[in-house]
Amino acid sequence: MTGGSTTSPTQTRTNTSKLAFLLMFVCLFFGYKNANAQTLASYTFASASGTYTPITGGTVISSAGCCDDDTNYPLMTIGFAFTFGATAHSNMVVSPNGFVLFPNNDYVLGFNADLLQRAIPTIGTVRVQLTGVSPNQVCVIQYENWGRFGSTRTGEIYNFQIRLTQTTNTVAVVYGAMTTTIPDTKSVGLTNGANTDFNTRGVTTDWATSTAGTGGFAASATTSPTVFPANGLTYTWTRSLPCTAVTITPATSAISSTINVPITNITLSASGGVAGATYVYSIIGGALPVGVTLSSAGVISGTPTASGTGIFAIMATSTPNVCVNAVVYTFTVACVGIAINPATLANGVIGTAYTQTATQTGLTGTPVWSVTGTLPNGLSIASATGIISGTPTTNGTFPFAVNVTDGTCFQTRNYSVVIGCSAIVFGVTTATNAVVGIAYTLNAGATGNTSALTYSVSPALPAGLSLNTATGAITGTPTAITASATYVVTATQTVTCFATQSYTFGVIPNCTPIVLGLASIPNATIGTPYSQTFTATGGATGATYTFTTTTPQLSVLAGTSLTLSAAGVLSGTPTFSTSITFRVTATTTPNSCTGFKDYTFVINPNPATSVDNSLANLVKVSPNPSSGDFSVDFGTINMAKSSVSVYDAQGKVVFTSENNSNLMTVSLDKFANGIYLLEVKTLTGRITKRLSKTN
Repeated sequence: MTGGSTTSPTQTRTNTSKLAFLLMFVCLFFGYKNANAQTLASYTFASASGTYTPITGGTVISSAGCCDDDTNYPLMTIGFAFTFGATAHSNMVVSPNGFVLFPNNDYVLGFNADLLQRAIPTIGTVRVQLTGVSPNQVCVIQYENWGRFGSTRTGEIYNFQIRLTQTTNTVAVVYGAMTTTIPDTKSVGLTNGANTDFNTRGVTTDWATSTAGTGGFAASATTSPTVFPANGLTYTWTRSLPCTAVTITPATSAISSTINVPITNITLSASGGVAGATYVYSIIGGALPVGVTLSSAGVISGTPTASGTGIFAIMATSTPNVCVNAVVYTFTVACVGIAINPATLANGVIGTAYTQTATQTGLTGTPVWSVTGTLPNGLSIASATGIISGTPTTNGTFPFAVNVTDGTCFQTRNYSVVIGCSAIVFGVTTATNAVVGIAYTLNAGATGNTSALTYSVSPALPAGLSLNTATGAITGTPTAITASATYVVTATQTVTCFATQSYTFGVIPNCTPIVLGLASIPNATIGTPYSQTFTATGGATGATYTFTTTTPQLSVLAGTSLTLSAAGVLSGTPTFSTSITFRVTATTTPNSCTGFKDYTFVINPNPATSVDNSLANLVKVSPNPSSGDFSVDFGTINMAKSSVSVYDAQGKVVFTSENNSNLMTVSLDKFANGIYLLEVKTLTGRITKRLSKTN
């Protein structure tokens, strides 16, 4: 942002508070003014000579006999809605003491004193009559042949009316024939019950020239044998006309100017209120900028000599009727030619020292720098130089504003700085297996800018090993064999700055070499039972051994009925001759240490049961290998009373048939792939063939 500015963030908050206060003040002020326009004191009073016209209809509410004194008459209807002060009423109470009381405790005092209903020369009456036609009806409360309480006042006779007029809400007191004998005072006018809002009359020598009273119930209207209201004298109180909305123009509440430059005069005007009103303008809150004034005619003029933003309220007051309104304005006096540079600030990295300098042009005084918003954690600004420096500790994007002021003018510029993650590089990326009972160390720490790194690992490490969360080292002495697994080490700088490294290792047994005890094994003979026991040494102290082989040749060997037990015994009765090499593996319990040795094993023919190879050459099998069905052609062999059997690799018979034909089919489609032995017994000898089943 370039150019001049006049309000700092602190000033803006202060001005906002001022604005809120002024708005509240204006609302309260107008609430008061509006209420004041409806007060009894605001009624307009007039006095005039006229004619007293008695009423003869309506309702007589006084006693038929004598003598009503202080007890008010019952609540009764006015006959229309009558607004008295700020309240509309439909009911009233009439008092024998010469006043009308409304439900909100407001009074009309017609000729108020301690009065009494007279019995001579005629019975006095209080009569209420509604005259006229709506909306111009008049409620007349008439006191006839009424007097002052007291035995010495029997000669005093009062006749008067209190008149309430519909629509205009006017109050009038009309006086008729009066006879007074002893000096006295009466209360005349309008008042509330608290005696705080009143519009009463005082009389000294002439009721036609009364003056404003000094209290609500203050008896300040004098009567005497020579001072009393003339027949037909009428006192009238007229309710103030309601104010229409007052509009002040210009309505735009923001005014702008430049320091030391004369402003173009701003002339305010107002309308509304009451017809024909004129207005006076005044400041009712806040203040204009230094050098600027407001005339009572509504002209704002002058030359501002200090920058800033002022908030003030201008009120327009009408004459007559005191109709008012106010507008809250802001007046900004700007400085020009102030700039903050650079346009952007460099980004940073966690843990790396950071320095950037803000500069300004245009201020004539000593600049003072500040920041609005939040700098990256670890950074601060020097108020005297504008240098932003420090070592960032948190990554993220940080928007903030840099401000400068010389106490008179102010400027601000918005920036956004990104603090990135530092490079996290693991120094070791592979791991070796650990050994049970042997101390183990894997330095899985990171290198480079590694400020404030913490380490974690998942899943849990093998028993006996632990991770140093500060250095990343995995150390300890494993206590149990653990299968190889992948462990992920995480180095974390902040919630969003981290790196991971996977390590694959296991815990292997602590084994000495295992040696099988037999250097070789003796050969076997077809049809002769065979047994050979393997032994082993080494591995682990006190261990036992389990012997296995996974070499396919041993499975073939098993087809001859030879098997290797877990205890290391190779036994069975061979059924055919062969020569194979197979591996025997010894595994310890515990610790699973292993050792192995390869053996060559020969099964020799048995002369007594030797297979007639000359007959075997006559037997043809096709296809071989086969996926299931083998076609066997016995050629010229005499197959009378012959039998055919097929054995799987474990020596189990899977096919058998009595056969007298030189052609037959052997079906192995329901059996697993592998090597099978075809055995044929004839009258002339025994024949064997290998069958290979494949897909």
